Amino acid sequence: MIPEFLVYVRNLKLSFNSLKGPTPDGLLYFAPEAFTGNKDLCGSIHGFHPCPSSPSVNQERNSKVKHTLLVFILVPTLLFFVTTFALVIFILCRRYRAKALKHDPSPTKNGDLFSIWNFDGKIAFEDIIKATEDFDIKYCIGTGGYGSVYRVVLPSGKVVALKKTPLIGS
Repeated sequence: MIPEFLVYVRNLKLSFNSLKGPTPDGLLYFAPEAFTGNKDLCGSIHGFHPCPSSPSVNQERNSKVKHTLLVFILVPTLLFFVTTFALVIFILCRRYRAKALKHDPSPTKNGDLFSIWNFDGKIAFEDIIKATEDFDIKYCIGTGGYGSVYRVVLPSGKVVALKKTPLIGS
């Protein structure tokens, strides 16, 4: 761009310098030949096209500053929220998976079957029958001369081996 001249200039030749933008008002009295070859100049000099109304340099600078501020504020803020959202989803998925994998034993009617204080043979037998599905063969892990051995997962979550012996004398 051509700057404003603060002093009087008698001779001026700015031809073929790739100048652009408006010509300063102080140069209006120079012949158009002093500016030939600068296709991007505009203004009131005879032979130049009029300058389009464009925002001032300060307005352009302000819009660049606003754009830069938006980039420096908006991008980190968006990154923060996206990262936080992803972290929350990750934590919730892990909790859900941990809950799904956690064995939730159903309580027995009688508490701990192996505690002498809570022992009630009838209720313990009902829990065993239910856990083995009435001594289904799929729970049998071995047989011998004195009965069959079953693998039993009790409602409390304990795994035990149980030997079912035939009734003697019948």
